[in-house]
Amino acid sequence: MNDSKLECLLIRIDNFSINRTEILLCIHFEISTQTMLSQSNLNLPGITQNVSKVLTIYTGGTIGMTLNENGVLAPVPGQFEPRIREDMNFHDPTYLPQEPEWLVLPSLGDEKRVLYKIKEYDPLLDSSNMERSDWKRIAQDINDEYKNYDGFVVLHGTDTLAFTSSALSFMLQNLGKPVMVTGSQIPIYQTRSDGKDNFVASLIVAGTYDIPEVCVVFNHKLLRGNRTVKVNCEALDAFNSPNYPPLATMGVSINLNEIYINRPPLIEPFSVQLSMDANVSLLRITPGMTLNQISGALSASVRGVVLQSFGAGNIPSNRDDLLTELKAAIARGVIIVNCTQCLGGSVADAYDASSEIFEMGVIFLGDITMEAAYTKLSYVLSKHAWSLQDKKDMMKTSLRGELTVKSAKLNTANRLGNVIVMEKILIQNSSVVNSAIEEAISFDQTKVIELLLKHGAQLTRPPLEVAESLCAAAARGSVKRLQSYQTAGVDLSLPDSSGRTALHMAALHNSVDVVKFLLNHVDDINQRDILGLTPLEYALRNQSTEVIMILNQAAKS
Repeated sequence: MNDSKLECLLIRIDNFSINRTEILLCIHFEISTQTMLSQSNLNLPGITQNVSKVLTIYTGGTIGMTLNENGVLAPVPGQFEPRIREDMNFHDPTYLPQEPEWLVLPSLGDEKRVLYKIKEYDPLLDSSNMERSDWKRIAQDINDEYKNYDGFVVLHGTDTLAFTSSALSFMLQNLGKPVMVTGSQIPIYQTRSDGKDNFVASLIVAGTYDIPEVCVVFNHKLLRGNRTVKVNCEALDAFNSPNYPPLATMGVSINLNEIYINRPPLIEPFSVQLSMDANVSLLRITPGMTLNQISGALSASVRGVVLQSFGAGNIPSNRDDLLTELKAAIARGVIIVNCTQCLGGSVADAYDASSEIFEMGVIFLGDITMEAAYTKLSYVLSKHAWSLQDKKDMMKTSLRGELTVKSAKLNTANRLGNVIVMEKILIQNSSVVNSAIEEAISFDQTKVIELLLKHGAQLTRPPLEVAESLCAAAARGSVKRLQSYQTAGVDLSLPDSSGRTALHMAALHNSVDVVKFLLNHVDDINQRDILGLTPLEYALRNQSTEVIMILNQAAKS
């Protein structure tokens, strides 16, 4: 915020009798507002349309390799950006000739022009050499440049790409911008290369889509980073998300599956946790494994264990030595989580071979991937302010959409909007209705919401949290989400901690359809926030011509 804006803000604050906490809220809001309003303005000469800025972090991997004198693939430092700059598919030199440090994607038609820079690591790494320190470096770079770019692309080798994307999803806290992780099976310089499509698609998504997640872009699919696994070391379709649908598919057009995107209900400042506990081991159960193998994974220095069990969470129940070792580790405070060795599906205490470890305190993580379980445990164990019970509770909680925490049947019925199935489930277990209504709202299932209300469901979240969700929905232009809340009986004029309502946010973000919808469902269109501003004043500040006209007409009627 510059001095003149701060002075104006302090004048406005002086006109209100508000306390120090409210002043801090005002300043935080003003900074956030100005950032949102200026995101697309680079202040570079020669720009005639909206642009977005993307930072590409090139860590290494096959995508930038060439054959060396020994006939094997190896990265060549300092080569990637110059060669990309010479390729007309990656750079339009006519758009900003006076700004040579930028690369510019060719025109995407009506979309924003995507400007990007490449930060190359030294040394460039084969992904097999990636470690926690490299995750920390990537996270730190994103943190350092977070305010300067609209999105980020991480170029990475494929072997450990799923580990890195999972780790970043936890380390980047309250992420509000897209972070795309990609690579290739064939170097980008070769005539036939998947790297070209993967890189361009990543830049487009990072620069033009509102997806506040760490994602993997590969072979025309956009996958949630912490749901991704490498499934093939030779095919171009190298990655999959076995237990969660793609966030988008990329054919002739990019088809975004909006309902599957993970958007946090609260808007909090972005932050980074750089520490990741290294005292985490993997214990993969195998037939006839020795006691030494078991003991090694459960050694005294270990603080967390990812137990990879057979099938739906089973281990050999006739191995007393294994059960004794697990029980002893839990007794000394080791957190042990259970995930399946299978590519898809969940663990559950449905069999005798799994019930005993469940009862002794092994945490069953449903449909989480091994990579996500490993990195999440490392992340949670680094939260030194949390108690041991807090950490266990957080492992069971879906922090970034990494696991499905609801009843499998209820979750499936809810997402599909299958009212008949829902009715049967609710008759059998009416206690789930309050948690189920949150799920139904998150997937905009109006009929399911109505059914749950009939069975006595109520939103139990505090009004302030609901207000934050309403504002977030309005900011991203989601009429469907607001309709879902309205169906659930929510007052759409609830103010958040800064006094803003959904109508304020719709006016600020020029969401015409949301404004039109809200005008039919709020009583006071001149509700003022903590700064004394009405939705119309937000629209005026943002020069949202159509919204200004609609609000003025509504005020006269």
